[in-house]
Amino acid sequence: MNQDSHLETWIEKRFELLSGLLDLTTHQEAAIEAGQMNELMQILGEKSRWLRPLLEVSQSISDARRNQTTPANISSQHRSQHQRAEEMHAELLQRESACESALVSSRQSLSEALTQTSSSRHAAKQYRQPESPARGSLDLSQ
Repeated sequence: MNQDSHLETWIEKRFELLSGLLDLTTHQEAAIEAGQMNELMQILGEKSRWLRPLLEVSQSISDARRNQTTPANISSQHRSQHQRAEEMHAELLQRESACESALVSSRQSLSEALTQTSSSRHAAKQYRQPESPARGSLDLSQ
């Protein structure tokens, strides 16, 4: 198999990996929106298994392009697929950033809600406590 054939194979593999990661990102976005943290953790675990092969194939493409002495002789289909993969990669990065922002916002909202609930509980507890007699005075209510 020559260098150009390897390059075409790597382009196809990178395209497949990015497609799969974008599909998982769609599920990730839905889990974040629904507040399903257990499902989100499973999705993130699955995504992490896709990242190593993506990094490896991306590095192989980069190395092959850097080591070429003549322009690659790859099909127009593979050139197009490579361009689409670049666009998919940019989209993936943008959507990951949006997911991160949504999680931070969700975490802040949850923190505020917990603080408000804690304050409400504390206030309710204070209202329920019977008044104790003032220090140094006699309780003549009995």
